[in-house]
Amino acid sequence: MSESAETAEKRLNPRSGLGALAVLIVLGILCWSLSVSLRPPVPLGIKAPLEKFSAMRAGDYLGEILEGIDSHPMGSPANGVVRDRIVSILEKLDYQVEIQRAFPVSIKKGRAGPVENILCRLPGKNLDSAVLLVAHYDSREAAPGASDDGSGVAALLEIARIVKLLGPFENSIIFLFDDGEEAGLFGAEAFVTEHPWAGDVKVVINLEARGTSGPSILVETSDDNAWLLEACAGSVDKLLANSLSYAVYKLLPNDTDLTIFKREGFPGLFFAFIDNVAQYHTPFDSLENLDLGSLQHQGDNTLGVGIALANTNLDQTSKGNSVYADIFGKFLIRWPEPWTLPLAVATLLMLLTGAVLLARKKALTWRECGEGMLIWLVVFMASVLMGYGLTLGIESLSGHIKPWKAHPLPTRILLWAVVPLAVGASVWLCSRKAGFLGLFVGGWLIWGLLALTAAIILPGASVVLLIPAMLAAVAILTVALFRSSGEEVSWLEWIACVIAVSGAGYFCFLLAALMEMTFGLDSGGAITATVGLLGGIWAPFLRLSPNPRRLSIVVCLVSGGIILASFVAAVLAPPFSEERPAHLSIRYVLDHENGSANWFAGSSKVAVPESMQQIVKFSGSTGPVYPWIPKGWLKYEASAENHGYPPPDLEIISDEISEGQRLLKTRFRSPRGATDGFFHFPSDSPIASLTVAGKNIEFGELPEHGGFRFFSIIAIKDREVTLEFTIAGEKPVEFWLFDQSTGLPEDGAALLQARPSTHVPYREGDVTIVYQRLEI
Repeated sequence: MSESAETAEKRLNPRSGLGALAVLIVLGILCWSLSVSLRPPVPLGIKAPLEKFSAMRAGDYLGEILEGIDSHPMGSPANGVVRDRIVSILEKLDYQVEIQRAFPVSIKKGRAGPVENILCRLPGKNLDSAVLLVAHYDSREAAPGASDDGSGVAALLEIARIVKLLGPFENSIIFLFDDGEEAGLFGAEAFVTEHPWAGDVKVVINLEARGTSGPSILVETSDDNAWLLEACAGSVDKLLANSLSYAVYKLLPNDTDLTIFKREGFPGLFFAFIDNVAQYHTPFDSLENLDLGSLQHQGDNTLGVGIALANTNLDQTSKGNSVYADIFGKFLIRWPEPWTLPLAVATLLMLLTGAVLLARKKALTWRECGEGMLIWLVVFMASVLMGYGLTLGIESLSGHIKPWKAHPLPTRILLWAVVPLAVGASVWLCSRKAGFLGLFVGGWLIWGLLALTAAIILPGASVVLLIPAMLAAVAILTVALFRSSGEEVSWLEWIACVIAVSGAGYFCFLLAALMEMTFGLDSGGAITATVGLLGGIWAPFLRLSPNPRRLSIVVCLVSGGIILASFVAAVLAPPFSEERPAHLSIRYVLDHENGSANWFAGSSKVAVPESMQQIVKFSGSTGPVYPWIPKGWLKYEASAENHGYPPPDLEIISDEISEGQRLLKTRFRSPRGATDGFFHFPSDSPIASLTVAGKNIEFGELPEHGGFRFFSIIAIKDREVTLEFTIAGEKPVEFWLFDQSTGLPEDGAALLQARPSTHVPYREGDVTIVYQRLEI
């Protein structure tokens, strides 16, 4: 340590021993303020002004739509009831309603099926320019769909009522309640490829939900989003948006209706609420569990942005992306994406300049900076490793996968307490030479390097690193410019550094909260990594104590005690509850290849409960259910009675040879009236292409898994679907034909009754599957 730094440390204001605690209090207040900003607004009641969005009024629409409905997947009779109820509400609102019937094909997903989209239109002054508002009205087979996406439907109905009062606007507003989103984005596909109104659409707003509560978040935008964000910033009271989500979402395989519109070149926005994901695609996605505050926020956002865009000249929009982040939902920081790299370079240069000035004034040495960088890295890596290790330990000792699902609080406290433990231990073990400024500047130099790396690789994601780094650069440069040689650490410097840490704290806490909303606590190391980013720059404040090592020991003991207590509570807590249930669907599978029938239930994540084992004795699966599914995907199986259900049928209409190719025309049907049909072909099949509903699909374009390619026809109950195959050569072709229906045979009723209330069907729910292998 330099002489001046050593002298300074000895002469610190006695109150500065509370510096580390004071920073924790500041960060605690910041965390609480952020949690408040992430709460949805209070829902407005029935008597709210008619020009305002009311979640209560929208909720009444939703109650009318879903009354008596348990689920309503695409093509089901219940979905037809939901469709008619939506049409009835729109007609009462004095809209002329159109039903678009189509049979779209999704090549990417390898699926096709019939849809019935609901459309209406509020004409604007410019009839050829329109804003499209989209929500899907179908649900998954296991879910009523009150949130996903009944909330979106209800929001659009309330908005349709409001804009009827406030319009007309410069542009038309088209409402699309599309069908078949859950099965394969079919409704959006049908609209963009077949409906004449698609030619008028200039911008799209898509509403979704991946949970039953939480704030409405701008999850995704299209490219060239600067003008869209401008419209959002000026029209929404509480906009939660961050270009990190936009950048990351583009890398994920997730799809929504906006995916289809973006593929066709439509600009657009995607709003969703994503909390309480445990109830997503389950029977608990019900009216009772839908947070009306989430519906209010979703409606406020959509109404505000929708009207702003409806009054925008959509023929004169600008190009270019923005990097952006909201601050407590109150205002949106944004800049053109090309500025990001220069800003990151300038920020790092400012950090280095501050370090050089402080070194020249003998306030720190480069060795102390190096120690600060080391401490930051140690804290970060220790946080990640402890986060992963402790969550694995909870799983191992509890005997359950994801045992924190029902009671997440102990695990959440544990993961957050890991960071102060890593900070205390690192300062105690590693920090021997550096004073406050050495540790602080060194940590921020690492942060600045990370911001620069992100700006190069993924500019949109860099915002969460770059804004705090810019604050820190200003703070450190200010400290360096106003510090006299040998001057002790002052409260002014402390305040400047706390401002920088607070900026980092805001984004670290925000990331951790959004990560838990989206993925739960399953990736403990990832959550501790986001908070661990902050730990290395909080560590220097421990050095303000007259006895840093003693304070570090206290931090370690307190955080270690919290971790131990939380760990025990997490291990002992019940893994599932009625509010946060386990996903456990039951399958009856009849194999006509060998005449066997089996029950399948559970997976590597969820075992079959004892109450169900008493009805049917399940054992570990000895092999793959189907050739293309890995062993263990359906972990538990039991023999079942062969009910003699007829297999799906592929009738040959014609089989001709032309120029060395077979032209095979077939008719697919399910004799037992199943809803869905599935084709599986070996990947090396001689099939060159297939044609369904007049659309030709190259065989190599179909999705592939486990050595097989797939094609599905959804919602075909009582339908006969014609498929034509072009086959190279004259050899027989191998087909695996499946049909699937919702529900179980009568002897499955006892299993359903024995399934505890803490275990629920998920996604497609409980199904009956019949299949056979053919060579044609």
